[in-house]
Amino acid sequence: MGDVAVYRSIRDESAGLEIESGFFEELRALLPSAHGVRAIQSPAIVALPSEKSALAARFDAQAVDMESFTLVEYLRRGGVEVGVVRIGSDASDDELPDLSPALDSSGRLSQVKLARIVASRPAAAFLLARNGLRALAALQRAVEKLCAQDPGVEAPKA
Repeated sequence: MGDVAVYRSIRDESAGLEIESGFFEELRALLPSAHGVRAIQSPAIVALPSEKSALAARFDAQAVDMESFTLVEYLRRGGVEVGVVRIGSDASDDELPDLSPALDSSGRLSQVKLARIVASRPAAAFLLARNGLRALAALQRAVEKLCAQDPGVEAPKA
């Protein structure tokens, strides 16, 4: 967790998108500790290590996420060339609480259902929260590095 990844490509179950190689290389140069990875977008929360491994193996990916493909595809349709820098908030062997039951059909989170999930799996919920905080700190460092490359851009305050 907290590892920085720069996507070489991102796909969903039916299509793949390559990140423009010059943009990918520029991001890797700006974030030298980042890993260049191929990613797969999952349409659902992937909570179990076995599910993460199976999905990654099926699509020869090193990262699983839920939104990057959709965002890259949308921005490209608008004529925007885009790269993806992600911060890992969980490791492939971390078992997370399945938050799917707490989401409604539009993706809104029910606080009552979330509280029930957290109460039923406190250790997994603690791991999720701790890893999220560590990933947020790593994200802040990555943003500061990227913003430092352009004197006219100030990194947002945490």
